[in-house]
Order: sequence, then C-alpha cells, then structure tokens
Amino acid sequence: MEKKKGQKLNAGQKQKRLERAEALKRRFADGRHPRILFTDEKFFTIEEAHNPQRDRIWADERPTEEELIVQRQMTPKGVMV
Repeated sequence: MEKKKGQKLNAGQKQKRLERAEALKRRFADGRHPRILFTDEKFFTIEEAHNPQRDRIWADERPTEEELIVQRQMTPKGVMV
C-alpha cells in the first residue's frame, strides 16, 4: 500500500475548510475572478557579497594597504522585478 502525503485534519478543521471554500465559491460566482490581479516582487542582487575567506594573495612581497582594501557597500546593488 502506497503512503499518501497530506495534512491530517480533524473534523473541526475539515468543516472550516469546507466553509471557506463555499464562501470563495459564492464570492467569485458572478464572474469577478478575471479581474483579480496577482503581483509578486523579487529582489535580484547584482553585486555579490564579499567573503574574505575566498580571497588569497600569493606574492613574493607583502601587498600595500591599498591592494588589501576591498571596497563594498553595506547593501549590495540590485534590481527589483
């Protein structure tokens, strides 16, 4: 016998789901559902986060202080889509 995945609901939870489903059916029964607009936003970072553990310098002489400084912003640049 194959196991089925899902939530185990008690009688009260089943009744509440049924009531909510019927309310949604009544609410959108007159064809208003095409007028619903769903939106979502996502922030994509452009700059990668600086990880000093990935930076290694192999040199014969010690680098200058200017070469050791990594400039970055507190919050990386990105774009909201």
